Amino acid sequence: MKCLLSKMSSLLFCFIVLLAVSCEKDRSSDEQNESLQSVTFKISGFSNAVTPFKTASKANAQASSNTSATQKYVEGKLYFWSFNHETLEPDIAFQAMEKPSIISDGSISYVAGYSFEEYEAGKSLSIRGTTELLIKIPIQGADQITQFGFDTGSSGTGPKDFELYYSLDNGISYQPLQLSNQFPNTKTDYSKSSFNYSLADKNITGSSLWFKFIPKEGVRGEAPNFNPVGGTWRFDNIRLLGMALSSQVGSPINKLHYFLFHKDKPELVVTGIVDYEEASNLTLSLAKGRYSICFIANESTQDLLVPEKP
Repeated sequence: MKCLLSKMSSLLFCFIVLLAVSCEKDRSSDEQNESLQSVTFKISGFSNAVTPFKTASKANAQASSNTSATQKYVEGKLYFWSFNHETLEPDIAFQAMEKPSIISDGSISYVAGYSFEEYEAGKSLSIRGTTELLIKIPIQGADQITQFGFDTGSSGTGPKDFELYYSLDNGISYQPLQLSNQFPNTKTDYSKSSFNYSLADKNITGSSLWFKFIPKEGVRGEAPNFNPVGGTWRFDNIRLLGMALSSQVGSPINKLHYFLFHKDKPELVVTGIVDYEEASNLTLSLAKGRYSICFIANESTQDLLVPEKP
């Protein structure tokens, strides 16, 4: 499942096995003083692009044209939850000053999810016996909030309809966004239902945007009776779309990580990180031998989590 700033939040994994220059090793030399050879890697295909907001108003377009090259407006997912890592932390968050939160009075777990765009199905958030679900999303610094969407499903005894409200005063008061949201398919348990709501005309401003879900029995068709206590409700691919200045959403790291593993000497591991500018012509000094090599390109706005001993 991907992101604001076009391809800024993607990780590209390239696995290459290299047969290095294989000269006969001087058997009499000490291994610690073994001669090194320079090996150059020619790598291409790294690029970074900023996509302007396609449906921006004339006023916003004019504002965008008056900003500097590093202050361009960009569109996309301001927030996105795939739940594939079995956490309530979002995969994408356009600002790090304040974290969003998902609050429920039911018991939560992570179960099979729904695919969305480039995101695999993975996991989804499952809530049992909830009477209310709240999502608090910080929006300070966003120029425009345009759309809210998610995929959902429920067990046979779960809700088949819900009410949806939003708040701009930290949950003190709520306005209805849509009061009837009947699931289109009730014949199969956990069948995917997708909902999208336009927010462009809501004049959403302030420090945070709250959403409140109230489950309802709904039209059940062949589904069993609604059980507010035992029924479960799944959420996946929760997303808030809009636009913000590129400097506010963070700059992509654009680093290339490399890991070289000597096939005959497991203790010999060569690792490093270079900027994309250096990646196109990467020269390393290596001991003679055969290597397995892994290149990882990080185009996201967060550092990779790499083990100390890969």
